[in-house]
Amino acid sequence: MLNRIKRLPSFLSLSAFVALFAIAGCGDDGGKASLNVQILPVKAVQGIAGASLEPLEGAEIINFTVEGPGMKAASLAYRFHAQDGGELPRFDTGYDRQVTAELCSIKCDAEVPGDIVSRGRTVPTDMMKGDAKARDIFISPVNSLVRPHQRAEDGVSLRESQIISANRLGATVTQLDDGRLLIVGGAVKAEDATTWYMPGDIKAVYKDAEVYDPRTGEFSQLRGGGLNVGRAFHQAVKLGGPNNKDGRVLIMGGYIREDGKTKVTNTIEIYNNVTETFEVVENVLPGNGRALFTANLVGPDEGLILIVGGYCEPAQTSTDWLLYRFSGNSSGVIDHGWRGEYGEEQKLTQIRYNHTMTMVPGYKGLENIHALIIGGENSEGALKNTEVISISDNGNTIRVIPDYAGDLDLPAGARTLHSSVYWPNTGMIFVLGGFQGTKLQNATSHVEVFSVKDGHFHQSPGMFLSTARGGGSAALIDLQGIYYAGGHTGNAPAVTTDLIELSTICNEEGSCYRTPAVVSDTVPNLEEARAGLISFFDSTRRVLLLGGFSGTPKAPSPIIYNPK
Repeated sequence: MLNRIKRLPSFLSLSAFVALFAIAGCGDDGGKASLNVQILPVKAVQGIAGASLEPLEGAEIINFTVEGPGMKAASLAYRFHAQDGGELPRFDTGYDRQVTAELCSIKCDAEVPGDIVSRGRTVPTDMMKGDAKARDIFISPVNSLVRPHQRAEDGVSLRESQIISANRLGATVTQLDDGRLLIVGGAVKAEDATTWYMPGDIKAVYKDAEVYDPRTGEFSQLRGGGLNVGRAFHQAVKLGGPNNKDGRVLIMGGYIREDGKTKVTNTIEIYNNVTETFEVVENVLPGNGRALFTANLVGPDEGLILIVGGYCEPAQTSTDWLLYRFSGNSSGVIDHGWRGEYGEEQKLTQIRYNHTMTMVPGYKGLENIHALIIGGENSEGALKNTEVISISDNGNTIRVIPDYAGDLDLPAGARTLHSSVYWPNTGMIFVLGGFQGTKLQNATSHVEVFSVKDGHFHQSPGMFLSTARGGGSAALIDLQGIYYAGGHTGNAPAVTTDLIELSTICNEEGSCYRTPAVVSDTVPNLEEARAGLISFFDSTRRVLLLGGFSGTPKAPSPIIYNPK
């Protein structure tokens, strides 16, 4: 049954009551549900030279695709100018159903250059028998940058969404169970600071916390207010596993401001996703505090978190890895070293901060999850080595794996303020950009490639970013590529962006293969220079860029990259 709605000048509206098949095994007669979808076109602010910024320009065909776990993707395409309404394809009921809308010029074929004009997606939505739900799709030109938008007060027109606190240098972004993004803390860089991450660089930190909702495009304050202690360059870890749903978020360490000075803290707070409040955790991190460290959930059902490195007080605390447990309402460090065969305590070999920690399965064919700690810096300079930590299935057994052969050194030399991304489709970790010295010295364009299966770096990957820079931010897009945006050249923040994707290479004999390659000239540069930013691939499968700083005192506004 089709419900048609008159198309309004401000946006294209499609509404459909869609008969859905019942979940397999229900034993009923195939119940119905209804899904109302409205397409909200948003003009881009930046694109590739010559490409239109208008989402409807050149579009003749609309194509809907519905995907989700346990179902075969269902698609339906038709000319949308011929009618005021439309319909969705029939699809199976179930969890996490996501609708993609594409506006196309010919037949919506991704292999035809320029055919797909614009694209947008709903958030994943559970659709069960008897459900009646409505979802918006913000649709923008593909391969473009667009400001977040939300419905205006009249419920019809759109307006640009405004972040509540733009000063988000050193903030964290965490996806909550409902798909919203929790944005916590942040700092303001001192005008005369050379860098942006050392204590002397920071003149203020914030208690502010807010959420961004991809469903509505809106930034909003939490009902229960912000942090108890303002902080930046901290870590945030969401709790919960497949057999132990939780949803709370631990906020650990970072920089705070006391008596007019910036110092590290060992305090911990927990975000309650039900009350939207932050509560102080009684137990603290060992030492007097740490910032610029890394943390990751390694035992989801047990609430086990691996904490590595950092700018610490005292400094030597940085070499201690910590295994921290938060289960129920009890918490604390349960281990901070592993006793080897001869009773020695294993620690990291060096103090390090501004490093990366990348979690990978199948390191050298082993079953356990491993954490690769890559590069970073300390008071002696930038670091070129990588350390590997092995984590048992339940997270209770952790050990540092020594590098006797030197296979774990970065081939192009030391690296700090870089990005590291594990791309499962390739079985490789990509290390992008960074500086080969401290204080923003010797920016590099090298892209290093680490083979997880072989357990070492490729010596000659032959890949380079379009410009040498560090302090940018990388995001894995749909397991299909890596987007790297912004950064600092050593002289100023950059507008440059790069994309690593699988390209087809053919030899003279005609045999072809797919290999990763940097394709910098096919993605738009940022509309505003920014360094120290955050990029987050959200549930609508777009990249939200926020935080950091530009070349002016004014913090850059959030922007979204809509992939090609």
